[in-house]
Amino acid sequence: MPMTPAERKRRERERNRELGVSELRLPMTRVERQLIRLSAMAAGYEDQTEYLLDLVRKDRDTSQQIKRDCPDCRGRGCFTCCSSEAEIRMRDQEASS
Repeated sequence: MPMTPAERKRRERERNRELGVSELRLPMTRVERQLIRLSAMAAGYEDQTEYLLDLVRKDRDTSQQIKRDCPDCRGRGCFTCCSSEAEIRMRDQEASS
C-alpha cells in the first residue's frame, strides 16, 4: 500500500533527525545565486547543494594538505598557513587537553 504524503514527511523527519540533518540558510544576492547555478551546471552538477558541499570538502582537503606540508608548524598551527591567531590558540588548547 502506498504511503500517504503525511507518512512520507514523517519518515523523512525521522530519518533527518537520526542523521543529525539541520538546515542552513545563506542570504545571497541574485548575482551570487546565478553564479552558483551556472558554476554547478558547468561542473556537471544537477544539484547546487551537492556542488557547494563538494567545494567545501575540496577547500578543507586543500587546507589540510597545506598544513601538513608547512615546515613552520607541521599541522600544529602557524601564521604561514593558519588563518588566525584564535585558530592557533584553539589547536594549542586541544593539544594540551
